[in-house]
Amino acid sequence: MEDKDDIQTLVEKYLDNRATLSERARIDSWIEENEELNHWLAARIENSDSTIEPQLRERLNAGIYSLYDADHTNDIESNSLMEDSHSDKRHNIWPLAVAASIIIIAAITGILLLRNDAPRYSIPLTVSTNAGERSHIILPDGSSLTLNNKTEVKYHYDDTLKERSLTLSGEAAFDVATDPEHPFVVTCDGLRIECRGTSFNVKGYPDEDNITVVLSDGVITASTPNQSIKMKPGNKVSYDKHTRNLQSTMVYADDYTEWISGCSRFNDDRLDDILRSVSRYYGVTINIITPSLRDVRLSGSLGRKSLEETLGIIATAADAKYILESDSTICFYRQP
Repeated sequence: MEDKDDIQTLVEKYLDNRATLSERARIDSWIEENEELNHWLAARIENSDSTIEPQLRERLNAGIYSLYDADHTNDIESNSLMEDSHSDKRHNIWPLAVAASIIIIAAITGILLLRNDAPRYSIPLTVSTNAGERSHIILPDGSSLTLNNKTEVKYHYDDTLKERSLTLSGEAAFDVATDPEHPFVVTCDGLRIECRGTSFNVKGYPDEDNITVVLSDGVITASTPNQSIKMKPGNKVSYDKHTRNLQSTMVYADDYTEWISGCSRFNDDRLDDILRSVSRYYGVTINIITPSLRDVRLSGSLGRKSLEETLGIIATAADAKYILESDSTICFYRQP
């Protein structure tokens, strides 16, 4: 983490238009058009009472909103997942939405902590993605996350427990900054994952029965109130939301992070779960009409293809058929 005096100086130079081109580029890399981040920072400043001088508060507020409203030179790169010649509507895009490098939070936090300390845990930072989006963020402690589509994370530092705390709904790949004295804790629908610094992937969507944790590097502990598993690289822990049991197996960890580069891999997964993933990716509704199809298991990978290409590959593999009921509703079935 950078020295907070240096960070304060750089932020003030930026707001005073005294920063050099390289310094401006450095700040610009910290903020990339994230409305929630800007509102969070503004609220953070507004609630900092006497720990920040009124003049600096006004300048920071003005600076945050002017930065947000200004034209950015770093446009968000996007690619269409489907070009449908029969419809003007695209079934979503994959904006490589690097939703704000959150290192700027450390800068503002450094300013707020120059005197005694504003409550650092009172305003959690929330970042979310929509269907077809992924987002890369950097947290104040230097940890980095990549969020898959339709994912939400809430992060805060708990001064009482002295831990870095994050709640997850969806899927995210973590690269946690090492800090032996301050554990990094992820909670996801009854499952707690704790580490001091490591790389792992967590998938826990509300509409799925299981939460999976796959460890790439280091050591983490996955636990419930009744069970705990200390994981090693290559371990996959599955948490059944209904039975509340944990199961551990060995896997090839890289398979579970291929989604970061736009490739979805399935390993003996149920068709029901695969189509949920497709539904989130393209922002469509997929119904399975034939009940027996739900438990058909498939393995393989899907790259960035159009919706119809993807549906065709899955239907062929599952010995099924599908129909497009509307532009956003698909039905899978198997003829008797």
